[in-house]
Amino acid sequence: MNYQSETTASALQKLNKEYFLPTLQREFVWDSKKICKLFDSLMRGYPISSFLLWKVPPEAHGDLEIYKFLNSVSELGRHNERRRMDLVSELTFVLDGQQRLTSILVGLRGSYEARGRYGPAGHKACVQKLYLDLLRDGHRTEDDSEPSYGFAFREPDANLDRKAYWFEVGRILECPTDNELAIFVQATLDKVKANRNVSPEQLDLIAANLRRLHDVVFREAVILHYTETNTDQKRMLEIFVRANSGGKPLSKPDLLLSNLTVHWKERNAREAVKGFVDELNSSLNTGCRNAKSVLSQDFVLKSCLVLLNRPIAYDLASFNKDTCELILEEWDNIRIALADIVGVCNWFGLNGMNLKSANTLIPVAYFIYHSRGTSRLRAGTERDARNAILVRRWLMLSLLNGVFSGTADSMLHKVRDVLRRHTGPGNYFPVGEIDAAVARAGRISTSDPRTIERILAIKYKDPRCFLALTLLFDERGWGTIPHDVDHIFPQEAFKSFLGKYKEHRDCLANVTLLLQRDNQVKKSMAFQDWIQTREPGFRQQHLIPEDRSLWQMEKFPYFLEERNRLIQERLRVVLGVQ
Repeated sequence: MNYQSETTASALQKLNKEYFLPTLQREFVWDSKKICKLFDSLMRGYPISSFLLWKVPPEAHGDLEIYKFLNSVSELGRHNERRRMDLVSELTFVLDGQQRLTSILVGLRGSYEARGRYGPAGHKACVQKLYLDLLRDGHRTEDDSEPSYGFAFREPDANLDRKAYWFEVGRILECPTDNELAIFVQATLDKVKANRNVSPEQLDLIAANLRRLHDVVFREAVILHYTETNTDQKRMLEIFVRANSGGKPLSKPDLLLSNLTVHWKERNAREAVKGFVDELNSSLNTGCRNAKSVLSQDFVLKSCLVLLNRPIAYDLASFNKDTCELILEEWDNIRIALADIVGVCNWFGLNGMNLKSANTLIPVAYFIYHSRGTSRLRAGTERDARNAILVRRWLMLSLLNGVFSGTADSMLHKVRDVLRRHTGPGNYFPVGEIDAAVARAGRISTSDPRTIERILAIKYKDPRCFLALTLLFDERGWGTIPHDVDHIFPQEAFKSFLGKYKEHRDCLANVTLLLQRDNQVKKSMAFQDWIQTREPGFRQQHLIPEDRSLWQMEKFPYFLEERNRLIQERLRVVLGVQ
């Protein structure tokens, strides 16, 4: 193999002009620490491994989709932009090295969007640039495994502080020649001397760091690459897969999406799947600003295999040509089924904060998909209303019992076998038959009496607490009106008892679901005062003991005992057990 090398500046000029990313590449996944470490390696003269390129023959241009390198990345997620093929005359695909080249582009010409404290999803994005501390001596380090030069992403603010002089790394591009560098270094030194007291040694260090950075960018041929020129696209795919099996490998979902992309001719699989994942997470988290995006392309691709009755084994062999073409043919129907169940989950009160196993949704999506439009869960027919009740209880209890935790593929296979026999237009969701299969597999089914004990053991701050409490009510639309998990006997009440009863304060029997406006009214009112402002129907709905003597703080243990009994009775009805 003949390897060639070029400088960082030379490679930088080719990014998004000649060097592009193929559709089958995963997206950028490095964080700011890895970017800083890459630049530190360059400054220390360490090799950063070779790159693998594919010189695409002109006759193949019309059959390919190409994507640009990101010059600005975000912790909140950002997708690569597709480039028009007719605007590219020379095309070279980067098969191995996207993370490193994107990092170089971000550090020298782009930005890094980090999460702050407030804003969307509980955070406010702050745009940062890569800086180098020119007062940091990169040769003085006690541990070679740790970065020795002072690289950090910072917001564009004052670059002077007591112990550091922060230089925006991308500004080195302003002085490509030695003469321009000399002028730039002198101007920097003059600025430093005008703003702070520095020693001659520190001035020498600043100049040395700038010259070293200039060498790394403009002089040293650190980008070592091999360029594949074979015109066979199948050979290119095989090389790509093998190249990405070393170092930091592609995740399995990325490899499978790459395979799907190769076989889809009429549609862009990458954009279709990733865009749909964004839509699903947005739907799941409607009305919940702090929820995470927990649905992934893994979830979508695995759902495709399950819904189409294909082998569930999650590997390249499962996504053969026939399966990929079938997914394309059924894509719109698959989208409808997955979007429906995710929207229903939000209606039930599930979101990224409490949906701990996305695989739990797949059997319901299978039921919807094979019902062929006759089961929509939120429609007005009697059968749909009954199915909504069955599905809600099954989902909540399956999540509480962790039915699909661990080796989910085996359980999905067993549940799908049941659904294949009991799903079709006009059918009810087969909870009993699924429970039997789950029990045979050694898991705790939704109708297992042990479920009641597991639910009663849940505490106030447990993410499952909301799910457990919804089972105590007949309502289904928990996601449409915000509710809070709130203590019945308020937390303030326990302070006056000097720790007495405090160990039972967060028990499930002392919490309930309240409308946010009701919770605001209640706040820290004594329970015996607040509950008398509620109508009898409210007390019955929330399983509040009718014995008024138990509403006193002094009778708290007896209140818990009685409410535990009422909860158990309610759960027996829900589970259908004696």
